[in-house]
Amino acid sequence: MNHDQNGITDRPSLLGLLAVACLEAIPPLRQPLWRWWYDTLAQRDADGELLFMNYGFADVLGEAARLELDSADEPFRYPIQLYQHVVQPLALTGKDVLEVGCGRGGGAAFLARYQRPGTLLGVDLSSETIA
Repeated sequence: MNHDQNGITDRPSLLGLLAVACLEAIPPLRQPLWRWWYDTLAQRDADGELLFMNYGFADVLGEAARLELDSADEPFRYPIQLYQHVVQPLALTGKDVLEVGCGRGGGAAFLARYQRPGTLLGVDLSSETIA
């Protein structure tokens, strides 16, 4: 098993594989269970430390330039890299940006600081997740 410098393994956990298999086997449960999980994570984060609610992105092929982050953002490197990976081909500076599914707002904050859109609005279906 391989680990990167942050201890992240390149293999999924057995529990994770089992959860995904159950969700795939019973499609009507998929949406309610994900919604429950999403809300539960937000409710348990009373201190607001859960800034990102995505799985993150690791450039395992080494094709992208290393993203330079402020030291305060470094603990959130993988979730931030997902945002960077998605918006990299876009020129957001000065544009109006809408983030649908903004969760705790960590991604919107990253976009505001590093991409400098003219305006940025984040919305989320779950009132539990809005920070």
